[in-house]
Amino acid sequence: ELFVNSSDGVIFFTMEEALQMQKDLIQCYSDAAVQKKLDELLDRYPVPESLANVRFREAFASIVREAQSATLKRWGFEGEYASHFMMNAFKKVGTDEQIY
Repeated sequence: ELFVNSSDGVIFFTMEEALQMQKDLIQCYSDAAVQKKLDELLDRYPVPESLANVRFREAFASIVREAQSATLKRWGFEGEYASHFMMNAFKKVGTDEQIY
């Protein structure tokens, strides 16, 4: 049962879809260029102090949004709230131990 959170409705992943989306996201976050950007960010803003720093949080969010953009679009999640819609799609299966 796949519904898209857009003008068409709301997405709820099946377990198979959720696991594939999770793999797709891990792949995009594992990209060498993304990891380099994250390393550079952490060099400028060491953890744990950085977690409360607004500039760090904004820069981190920007890196993540950029990294996941194509994946979210491929799955039908677009626009300003694409990542929120994607997170909502995990609601029915998100408590399963295979989802993290």
